Amino acid sequence: METDLTELTHAQLCALLESIVNSRFFDSCQCVTALLAENATKDALEEEFREFFEGYYGLAFSLEDYENSLLSIQN
Repeated sequence: METDLTELTHAQLCALLESIVNSRFFDSCQCVTALLAENATKDALEEEFREFFEGYYGLAFSLEDYENSLLSIQN
């Protein structure tokens, strides 16, 4: 089901943005960065990077419905 971003109400857009910002992807990103800064073990980095990668794909799939409407927005 394709969703047109231009047809979202203000409340719907805010809810969408909140769901993006609160996704685990950003938490994992911060954890990977912290682990890199503290020279963590390879195993710890691999485990957290897996979480990061899964979060990235989850976020990408959740935004997939909006892709065409983003690409079709004219200036």
